[in-house]
Amino acid sequence: MQPLERPLPLTPGRGESLRLDSAGSVGFSWEPVPQATVYAFILRQADGAILEQKELDQSSLALPAAWLPEGNYVWTVRAVARSGDRPETSGPASSSSFSVVTARNPPAARPVTPAAGERIDGLSSFREGIRLAWGQSEPGSNYTVRVEKPGVGLVWQGSTKGLSLVLPDPGPGSYRWTLGGQAPDGVPLPEVDVEFHVLPVAPLDGSTILFPRTGTQVDVTNADFIRFSWSRVGSATAYQLGLKVAGNGKSLFSRLVDGGTELVYRELENLDTGSFVFSVKPLTMNRKGVIERSGPEQSATFTITIRTGSAPAILSPKEIYVRSP
Repeated sequence: MQPLERPLPLTPGRGESLRLDSAGSVGFSWEPVPQATVYAFILRQADGAILEQKELDQSSLALPAAWLPEGNYVWTVRAVARSGDRPETSGPASSSSFSVVTARNPPAARPVTPAAGERIDGLSSFREGIRLAWGQSEPGSNYTVRVEKPGVGLVWQGSTKGLSLVLPDPGPGSYRWTLGGQAPDGVPLPEVDVEFHVLPVAPLDGSTILFPRTGTQVDVTNADFIRFSWSRVGSATAYQLGLKVAGNGKSLFSRLVDGGTELVYRELENLDTGSFVFSVKPLTMNRKGVIERSGPEQSATFTITIRTGSAPAILSPKEIYVRSP
């Protein structure tokens, strides 16, 4: 009978360095050989002393990591065929070497901010993001951060050799940030989880429309403008104004007023007698024009009237109102 093929060692790979936890195990594996019924396995220490020797009917074996102290090892495996009264047939042995390095446990990096259970102001998060900071594990460590939202999953991740990262505003809700990474020698750092909460951005108060109030009749006879006015809201930096026809909702204007509390509207040629809706919504905007906060929209429904007389009344160069005969 022809000799069997040589088994090809798979794991541990030749020259591989294993960092073991004494509570774990070391797996040995090799390519199966056709016609082989058993495999002769031998594990030796660097000085040739046999640490384990056995026959197996499968192409893998697991040994307790506690059996392998720090050092260098050589393992061999040989395919064997046995069948009834026939002579035993075997093939050449294959060997591979590896080393074991005792696992060490570097100290965990200590989260500083956000602290466990911390409640973060929503507006501050919107403006600046959230600074994630921690204490050092070992000099030269590389840190990784994952931020997850329960029920959603991963929302952000980052890595750095520094001691802080800025999380872009994630929006209101509860979050968990996990701090881990690697020590300078590649040993994983213990992971630490911290939960924190981002509060909703508090809305602005509503503004009160001073003129025209709901139910007001605005007489524009011989007028050149209508002066719309409203009360100031403390933190508002701008106001979104709107004017619509009450019946069909047609928009006559939509304007953004920076900081003021009145608008002088001179385009009276765009108006007719009837009912209109004036609205005011306070806003807080940053220097880039991004809306950070808003308040409820307040509205007032009013009526525009014109008194007619024997002589024409000129309201503007574009429009003349006269009494019908």
